[in-house]
Amino acid sequence: MLIAYLSQAVSRRLGLLGAVGYAVLIVAASRCPSVAADDQGSNPHEDANPALASAPTTGEHLTELDHPLWKGRMEKDERAQRVRAFDEDWNRIDFRRGEGGPVFRRYLDDLGVKEIVQYFEGKNAFCHGELHGLGSLLLERTGNLAVSLAMCGDACTYSCTHGVLREYFAGHKVPQSGTHAHAGSAGTEYEDVDMNRVRDEIIDLCRQDSTIIKGFLRGNCGHAMGHAFGVISGGSMRKAQQQCGIFGEAAMEYYCETGVFMEYEHEMVRDFNENLKTKIAGWLTGAKGRMAAAIRYCESKTQFVSACIRYLVKSFHDYAEVERVSVECLELSGVSRRSCFFGLAFASVTYVASKPSEVNRVCAFGDEVDKEMCVSGLGLLKDRHDRKEAIVSACEHLASGRLKVACLEQTERSYYQTDNPIFEKMLVGQVRPTAIGRGRNEEVEAWVGHRVVGRTHR
Repeated sequence: MLIAYLSQAVSRRLGLLGAVGYAVLIVAASRCPSVAADDQGSNPHEDANPALASAPTTGEHLTELDHPLWKGRMEKDERAQRVRAFDEDWNRIDFRRGEGGPVFRRYLDDLGVKEIVQYFEGKNAFCHGELHGLGSLLLERTGNLAVSLAMCGDACTYSCTHGVLREYFAGHKVPQSGTHAHAGSAGTEYEDVDMNRVRDEIIDLCRQDSTIIKGFLRGNCGHAMGHAFGVISGGSMRKAQQQCGIFGEAAMEYYCETGVFMEYEHEMVRDFNENLKTKIAGWLTGAKGRMAAAIRYCESKTQFVSACIRYLVKSFHDYAEVERVSVECLELSGVSRRSCFFGLAFASVTYVASKPSEVNRVCAFGDEVDKEMCVSGLGLLKDRHDRKEAIVSACEHLASGRLKVACLEQTERSYYQTDNPIFEKMLVGQVRPTAIGRGRNEEVEAWVGHRVVGRTHR
C-alpha cells in the first residue's frame, strides 16, 4: 500500500515528508484517486465517484527521490543560478495577494519541491502562507491528492498541505474565465460549489486528529478547509465563514474561520486600515487605538473575535503598548473581553519572549479568567514556533502557582487542538454590544453598523 511505503520513507528521510501527508492519508488514502504513472496532470475530480473514492493502485514505490517534481531537473551550478532567479522573482511579488502561483509555475520543474521548501524554511523555519500556491500547483500537476500531500509533508508549517486541500475542494467547482484574488493556482475563477456534495467528504477528512503523526490536528484540517472555502466562496468572505458552519462545532468553526481570514487577509487589512483612517475619531491612536478598533471591526465580522484580530494587530514591543491595550480590554465584556486578552497576549509573544519576567505584568489585568486567557494566548503556539522555549521560561516566572500551571499546560498543547478547556472559554456565549465609555459608543457603532449574535453549537 502507498501509505505503508510512504511511512517507511519517512523513517529513512530527513523528515520533510514526515507529517501531514501521512496524517491526512490515514483518513483519506483509502479513498484517493489512483496515482498517475507520470506527471501529466491527471484530474483528481473527474471520477464519477467522490474524488477520495478509490485506493491508489499504482505508484506504491513512489519516494521523494523518484518523482520528477520532487528534486527538479537542474543540477549544481545551473540550479544555483536558477535559485537566485527564483529569489529575485519572489521578492517582486506579494504572496498574500495570491501572486505566488505564477512564480512556482515558472520554477517548479527546474528546482523541484525539495529545493523550493528548503529556500523558504532556510529563511524562516516558521514560514506559512508562502507555500499555499505551491500546494495548489502540485495538485494540478500530479492530479493526485495522496502524492501531492506526500510531497508537501509539513513544509512551512503545513501551508503547502493547506494549498493542496484548498485546490482539491476548489476543484469541485466548474471553471470559468477570469481571475480574482481567491482563484485557484492557475488563476481560474469558479462557480459556486454544491456544499451538499462535499459536506460529508470534508467532515470525514477532518473527523479526528492524526493517529500516526503528531502535529496535524483536527483544527489544522479545519484551518485548511477555511482556505478552501475562501476559494470556493466567489470572493465573499461572509459566505466562506458561513460554510465553516458545516462542522457544527465551535472549535472547528473557529479554526476554519482563521483559514478564511488568512485567505482574505490582504483585503481585510486594507478594509480595516481604510476604515481606521477615514471613519474613526482622533481618540483612536497608537496600539491601544488599533486594538480597540480591531475588536470593534472583528465583532462586526465574526463571533470568534480573536480569530480575526490576529491578522490586524502587529506585535507589541514594549510594556506601555501592552498596558494601554489591557485597559481597553477591561472595558469590554463577555466573549469580546476574553478574546481581547487572548489577542493581547498573542501580540505580546515577542515582547515576553525577550523579557520572560514581564509575564507577570502582561498577564496581571482583569479577573482570573482574563488572566487565564492571557497565559493561553502566550502559551498556545503552533508546533515548532521559534519562541516556544522562551515562553516556557516565561511561564516559570509567573508568581501565581495556578497561572504557572495553566501557562505551562498551554505550552504543551498545540494551537490546533480542539479539546482545550481554557481556549474554549472564548468560543461560547454571545457577542453583544459593549459599553466602552467616554462618549465613544455612538461613533464606533456608526462605523461598525452591526454585531454578530453568537449561536448555540450542536
